[in-house]
Amino acid sequence: VHVALIEKPGRKYIGHRSLTAGESAKEIAQGIIKFTKTYNKSLQNLSVIGCEGANVNTGWKGGAIRLLETYIGSSLQKNISTMLHTNELPLTHRFLEMDGYTKGPYSYSGPIGLLLKIVKKFQLSNDQIDCTFQPLDLKDIRKLSTDQQFLHRICLAMKDGSCSSSVTDNSPGKPSHAQWLIPANHLLRLYIGTPCP
Repeated sequence: VHVALIEKPGRKYIGHRSLTAGESAKEIAQGIIKFTKTYNKSLQNLSVIGCEGANVNTGWKGGAIRLLETYIGSSLQKNISTMLHTNELPLTHRFLEMDGYTKGPYSYSGPIGLLLKIVKKFQLSNDQIDCTFQPLDLKDIRKLSTDQQFLHRICLAMKDGSCSSSVTDNSPGKPSHAQWLIPANHLLRLYIGTPCP
């Protein structure tokens, strides 16, 4: 998970700050302040802040946004949305198109979705997939969430044609329609466990 800093108008990407799991609102706000100081950006002209609606961000008394408002001495308009996850929408729609609609927050109704529950039972294929995969430094991998690390490992396994125990022994997590990274991990685990997919 990370905080992306984008300057408007023009949607100019300033940078991002990786968050560690369980980081407090105070740590998030202090990290944003430190980041902006490092890159000589001022929060004084900030008028809108966008984020997910999690309490750590939006808490009226001690959320990261409230702490930033206190720091700059003025109120901010909040753009609370899940637009930060627009990269998940193509997968979501493609999956629904291929497999049909879901039956609840954790259950699928189609043939592919039903297999996602039992992906660990499939033997893994050692077929190598010819692809370009940008390697990551170990320090960057450590900044990833558990789900992102699993995705990284399974992509490496698909590229190299060999699965380490970190892929075979670990579960990609319980599928949830709220976060499509976990179902994506399940789909890749299903793919490498299917002969001639």
